[in-house]
Amino acid sequence: MPDVATPCAAGVPTSLLRGALNALCRRAILGSKGDSSRPRHTAMRRAASSRPLTVEQINWLRVNAYLPPLILFGVLVIYLAFSACVLIFAPRTFFFIGFVAVAGLLMLVVAALTLLYAYRHYRDLCDGVAQARVVRLSGKRRYQPLRSAARFYVRFDELDELETSWETYEKLTEGREYVAIYSPRIRRCWEVESSDALG
Repeated sequence: MPDVATPCAAGVPTSLLRGALNALCRRAILGSKGDSSRPRHTAMRRAASSRPLTVEQINWLRVNAYLPPLILFGVLVIYLAFSACVLIFAPRTFFFIGFVAVAGLLMLVVAALTLLYAYRHYRDLCDGVAQARVVRLSGKRRYQPLRSAARFYVRFDELDELETSWETYEKLTEGREYVAIYSPRIRRCWEVESSDALG
């Protein structure tokens, strides 16, 4: 059976092979650290954090959490009083009964949407914090309803579209990265900061 040739037998010194292997290992380790350091740094910068709500933000959430249900309660009282008067004093024709039934269904839909709106504001208010995240602005738009104030929207990568104020809307530039401070349930961007401050 023939002898198997070893590196020394082939004329290659063992110390030279060991040195080459150590150099390759060091290069592979350094290369992997260099490739992964930037993604980890970017991931840390893009990770969501939290910030306490300001007094203005708390007051805004309180108004939108408590005022709509109070208005809804008043409207329901008026509707129930009107419906009772119609059913008691008006002729009980098919038209009046159908009118009251359709109005009741519409009131139920309005009540459900109003309570959902208030509940979302209430949950963000109870959290006591807003989310902060480094994101890139991909677009913004202005919506002008008829006989109403203009509304402003911004679209960030990974966050989709958020409503914001005119002051925040005006200072944003598409394609740049910002620290967006927002409340997730009501989809509102409170303010933005430059991402350069994070380093």
